[in-house]
Amino acid sequence: MKKFTVFGAALLLGTAVNVQAQDVTYPASASTEIFDFAPWDDDQLLVLFAKAADEGRKYPTKEEFEAAGFNLDLEFSRSHVRPAAIMEDADKNIVPDVYPTRRLWMNIPTGQGDLIGGYPSAEFHNDVYSMWNYTNLYGAWNHSILQAPGSWADAAHKNGTHMFSGIKFFESWTPGGTSSEYVKFITTKNEDGSFRYVDALLNALIYLGLDGINYNFEDEGYKNADVMAFHKALYKRAEEIGFDSFHIGIYTSSSSLTNYNLDAVFGTKETGKTADLMLNYAANDFSWSIASSVTTAEQAMGSADGLYAGVWMVTLNRRWTALNQDEQSKKCGVCLWGEHKVSRIFQYTVGNSLMELQSNYQTLLEKVFSGANRTPLNRPVVSNSAGNFQVSPSVGIDQQLTSFCGLASFIPERTAIQGDLPFNTNFTLGNGDFYAYKGKKTLGSWYNMGQQDYVPTYRWVIYNTGTETLSNDIKAEFTHEDAYIGGSSLRLKGTPTSTGADVWLYRAKLNVSAGNPKAKIAVKTGVEGTNASNLYLILRKFDDSNWMEFPVGDLAGATWEEKEIALTGLNAGDVIEYIGFRVKGSAANDDYKIMIGQLMLSDDRASSAPASIDGESIIAEVKEETTSSLSVKLTWKVDPTGFSPARKDYGMIYNDEVNVDHFELFYKNGEDGRVSEVGRTSTWSAYIGNIQFANENDDPYVGIRSVSKDMKTYSPIEWVHIARSTETLPEASNSQYPPTYINSAADGYETALRTRYIAEVKTTGATQNLDYSRSDSVGGENYLFAEEYVLKVEQGQKVTLTLKGANLDDNLKYCFGVAYMDWDINYEFDATTDEKLFEVGQLNAGTDSIVSGSTFIINVPEDAAVGTTRLRMVFSDAWFPHPGPTGGTQKGFSIDFPVEVSGSNAGREPAAGYADFRDTGVADEPEMNEVSGIENVVNENGGLSAVSSMYPTVTSDMIYFNNVEKAWIYTADGQFVKFLKNNPESANVSDLSAGVYVVKMQNGRVIRNQKMIKK
Repeated sequence: MKKFTVFGAALLLGTAVNVQAQDVTYPASASTEIFDFAPWDDDQLLVLFAKAADEGRKYPTKEEFEAAGFNLDLEFSRSHVRPAAIMEDADKNIVPDVYPTRRLWMNIPTGQGDLIGGYPSAEFHNDVYSMWNYTNLYGAWNHSILQAPGSWADAAHKNGTHMFSGIKFFESWTPGGTSSEYVKFITTKNEDGSFRYVDALLNALIYLGLDGINYNFEDEGYKNADVMAFHKALYKRAEEIGFDSFHIGIYTSSSSLTNYNLDAVFGTKETGKTADLMLNYAANDFSWSIASSVTTAEQAMGSADGLYAGVWMVTLNRRWTALNQDEQSKKCGVCLWGEHKVSRIFQYTVGNSLMELQSNYQTLLEKVFSGANRTPLNRPVVSNSAGNFQVSPSVGIDQQLTSFCGLASFIPERTAIQGDLPFNTNFTLGNGDFYAYKGKKTLGSWYNMGQQDYVPTYRWVIYNTGTETLSNDIKAEFTHEDAYIGGSSLRLKGTPTSTGADVWLYRAKLNVSAGNPKAKIAVKTGVEGTNASNLYLILRKFDDSNWMEFPVGDLAGATWEEKEIALTGLNAGDVIEYIGFRVKGSAANDDYKIMIGQLMLSDDRASSAPASIDGESIIAEVKEETTSSLSVKLTWKVDPTGFSPARKDYGMIYNDEVNVDHFELFYKNGEDGRVSEVGRTSTWSAYIGNIQFANENDDPYVGIRSVSKDMKTYSPIEWVHIARSTETLPEASNSQYPPTYINSAADGYETALRTRYIAEVKTTGATQNLDYSRSDSVGGENYLFAEEYVLKVEQGQKVTLTLKGANLDDNLKYCFGVAYMDWDINYEFDATTDEKLFEVGQLNAGTDSIVSGSTFIINVPEDAAVGTTRLRMVFSDAWFPHPGPTGGTQKGFSIDFPVEVSGSNAGREPAAGYADFRDTGVADEPEMNEVSGIENVVNENGGLSAVSSMYPTVTSDMIYFNNVEKAWIYTADGQFVKFLKNNPESANVSDLSAGVYVVKMQNGRVIRNQKMIKK
């Protein structure tokens, strides 16, 4: 994954200001950097909240945030989705013998990368965790306290999971790992002896919408009496103010809870709660003291709630039998840890393309949770040696966790779906290689967990109709190959039978509060002409064992189709408890496939307007601009007038308090241009990446509106006009091949940039051979398109290729390499065919021949398509799964060569990819209720809509601004330096030391970035 920081974009958006001349080289990847949380200091943030409390306020003012440099990315770390209450009923658990209130704590990262992982981006291949239906706590391990992604918290809260606000990490044996300074800070007291930062910390968490603080406390600081008292004071105060989702999570060097450490890490009834405790693993495995720790917890607090047995999931070959070895052990929660920057589950996913990696990631999640057979109904026996999910890069998902019992063997599933209708899902996981509106593309690849829908309660429970016997006729899966709204959909496939198979999706408690209940379902079979859907919506009323069946009916063709179905037999006052689909009938060739892109259940409840967008609050930060594209980072607020948010005095407004279900994002080209939906989110922030212009004269507008909880009413769209830059802009890449690049979130990638590259590629036997060599690193994304080196081959030719990696320390010998050739010229590399040319390397080991010289034979197919194609070689660290031909390598290197194929044979036809089955044409304009055209352009502000910029004078101390209302200066590594307000015309920078700086300039509603170099 590319590194997302706030500073790289500045390098693309304007001429560098050389206060004194100095040349600096930057990687090409800088153009797509988005976030940088280097200036994010949690101590400083708490000082701001404490100062506000001193003045009788529960949160800082906008001006105080701005002056401290927190304003630009703060909203991206906030959640406005109220943590949902979970529903538990032991009698209805799919696995009846699990302890009904056992909890799971997933102490793992969000997304990929330290500090930055999980925030919205344009990276399709990203972590979209979707097993909230088993998860009680989520660790956000790769973030600092008070800085976790709000989009992830939204997804967690929607499904009843609580999200930690990152982690404090203390190890006495690592440099800087001791907690002394932190202990001194949090134990600061007021004159009356109370702790100064208790209210500040809780107020900050409430303001951010996050649920607690998470510790790796492997030095002795947690034993400090004042630290214990501080943590207890936090819990006590949280209870007083109704902060019911608050948690402190702690992990120490101890693998057991005893009377010795009890009060420091867990608490007692007499002294109060101290923390939720993750027992350290014993030799990386579960503690040997689970049962005794449970007994200690029960004696101290009356129950073992909040006690978790920890395990390091570098492998799942662990003592799973210990979790159920006796009745006491069954009461202990389970905590999976791993790793610091990327989840082990995501890291170990294998695949031959980004699409396959994403599909296999969901499959691997299902194997981890539901067991090897991806269903809790058919789990392998509990074993301590069935959990190896690290496999060779060339081995498929079928070889991973082939007999693992699944966490469902120990943890009950949960649901948080309750309340009045409507219920809606588009089966969106939170990413896509395109954004679809009613089946048609409106935007390229995207990632935002704030759009993730309710996850299924069951993954997957499929019975023969009318029974509770497992069906093997139909399989269910998420797919990104097509989408109706968003980037993914639900696919059912298999062999329909006359008796049918029932796919149980959701357990709920949904009230039909008005008449005329109905369902809206969007489906697609891809079959031309009239064809049977073989699909039925099935519902069960609360405590009723009989399913109600509603046929979807025939479809008119191969494209997406919406069906509206009257839910006859449901009446006002009924409660829906189970929701699913039934597949029944027959299909040609027993090759039944249907995609479901929307399921909405609604009734005729009276609709009311949601809170409108506060137009003056919108900030649009330009992050990437080329001659033909634009990327924008947006934040906004809602206008709560007419509503009464309970925590408004904390600065927190929950979406449901102001009748908001979600927000919709729009683009249009010009004041009267055509409107396209380009995203949805539950957050008050968004990133819209790579908006493609129709022509060089595009005049871009981006818009936001809120949607009511019943999804019938919209607020007016608030539009922001983004004036085009007048600077010389770079050309957008015109390559039709998907990118390959180094993942800059990986540990050690900086070294890989210097030492891991191919030094030599030579061929013999070709019409025109390669004779490529280099003696220096590539830099940037560690990818090179060597376009001046052209390989020319003929159909049927045999070519010998030799490659050598640079012979430096930590070189390519520690990688696994794969070469690909696009023989059908469809601009994809199909690694399951002869388009995979060769592999070199081995798992978890070095391979000397990669550096000393490896030779391979390339057999040009007799039917290779004639024309210009491409050879690609991708190397990725041998201790990680290989990413395939596209996406981010782990400490790797990639190179492409143009290839010209000649010959007289008929060339093979381009293989059809998933994109060939997507609906084509221009997407519909979004639905408007009495709203159309251009409304409320908010960034004109007295005519100050021009592009902001700055330039130096002939002296070294002054910079001058054009069209700037506010400016922030940061160092290149992200440290906040200076805030300038009140329409500054100039600034004296003589007090700045030599170095590279980034200046963020706001004009009206738009922020742009520019680089400044001071020598």
